[in-house]
Amino acid sequence: MAGNLKRNYSQVCQEAQQAGLSSHHGLVQEIILSSDHSPQFQLLESSPEVLDAIKNGQKIVFRGEEEDDATLCVGDCTFDVRIAETSNTLLLSPDCIWPQQDQDSFQETRIEPCQIWAVAKSYLELRKCLPRIHKLKKLLLENPFKGDDDKTKIKYTLDDLLGKVQASEGELLTAIKAVNACNIDGYWRILDESYNEQVFQCVINLVEEKDWDFRNFSLSECCDILEELYPRYIIEHCIKCYGAIDDDKCFLDEDKICQQCAISILKPAGKFNYEEFMQCWESSVPIGMHTRIEQLKGCALTDTTSKPPVIWLFQVSELHPDPQIRFNKLFKVRAKWTLEEIEPYVADFATGSQSLNTILLKYTRTSTDPVKGAKEKLPPHL
Repeated sequence: MAGNLKRNYSQVCQEAQQAGLSSHHGLVQEIILSSDHSPQFQLLESSPEVLDAIKNGQKIVFRGEEEDDATLCVGDCTFDVRIAETSNTLLLSPDCIWPQQDQDSFQETRIEPCQIWAVAKSYLELRKCLPRIHKLKKLLLENPFKGDDDKTKIKYTLDDLLGKVQASEGELLTAIKAVNACNIDGYWRILDESYNEQVFQCVINLVEEKDWDFRNFSLSECCDILEELYPRYIIEHCIKCYGAIDDDKCFLDEDKICQQCAISILKPAGKFNYEEFMQCWESSVPIGMHTRIEQLKGCALTDTTSKPPVIWLFQVSELHPDPQIRFNKLFKVRAKWTLEEIEPYVADFATGSQSLNTILLKYTRTSTDPVKGAKEKLPPHL
């Protein structure tokens, strides 16, 4: 670095020649350590998403509590943040001239000072990752909503959750919807399991009692009848969890209703005789709805080799968010999986940068059943 040493153009060219550098004609930029030089600068590798956010003036946030590895969140993306060392010295300058920016200046025979604000040998490297939302359900279950609100217990607003969950705002809102949380007086709450079951059964019973079409019934009429038992916003929330609302028209999704009925049967039962379960399940759903085993993908497992065949509750929502831990769990439960069986339990790992096939190649190996001829997924090292 030049410091306070002043050199003319011929001196620079002579020194460059002595250093074995090729002869130079045109602009020479002299590196000078600025008096405002600061070691506090940290360089950040910018992905297209981060760069677009900077250009558009959007918020970029580092998230994580003390025990967490840092993540950077922007828009609908989350990135792992790692310190990357480099053997090259990285110089931060506000006034370096680049040929593509000022071609004319590069033709001039002169020396131009180039102020250096910071010197670094590392930078923050970004790697796109899945949002770390495993804390969300745990936080919301600290104080599930049971109808009578306890004001002394902790509750979380969206900002509170953003301070604890390592996810972008868009990803967090998607995760909140996935766990069927309800916004009550500005706080996100999960309904208590028993309370949710009560509301669900009341809605189903009312639809059957009134002989309404579960694909098209009145929201206002439903709430008018049930609001003596439950708040209207809870009734609406329950209907949205298992269907949809369009203005005053309600629609209940057959697959979601049938799945919830199956969960209610299997949860207290452990392993259930398969044939008996299918009969019980069919009789538990509303008239006009039909059960299919495909409705239980990612929700229950069956073992047709046992005598008698059995079925039991095994929900993807209860599995660990870390891929390695989850695959270890899956292979403890079942030594071999078909692609159709395992897909519902790992599909959430697939992102824009990693397809499901890539995930399966990393954590499983494929073999062919010698009897059935079907391909199966096994642990990578058996």
